[in-house]
Amino acid sequence: MKSRETIVWIAVPLATLALALVGAELFLHSFRPVSYREPPPRTPEREWRELVHRPSDVPGLLYELAPNVESESKSTIVRTNSHGMRDREPLAAGDRVVRILDR
Repeated sequence: MKSRETIVWIAVPLATLALALVGAELFLHSFRPVSYREPPPRTPEREWRELVHRPSDVPGLLYELAPNVESESKSTIVRTNSHGMRDREPLAAGDRVVRILDR
């Protein structure tokens, strides 16, 4: 008898939670639908030089950060290092530098 009470004690909150989630999903689907946002149109090649990005040579990757760029957009400054990463220049390999590579 005690095991049946335990099952009911667990099943009722889980069923209530499931119904609440389904109800929330139906409400959001009906009253707040998410529309698909199309990507911006492709820019001509000359405009890539004005951006922080450049066309990528990697298959499946449309663009990547350009190296050695400093640009400001919407009061945000974006700087890239010589490797096209938004970070400081990496330290030169030396006696006191330990690098951990995973491959």
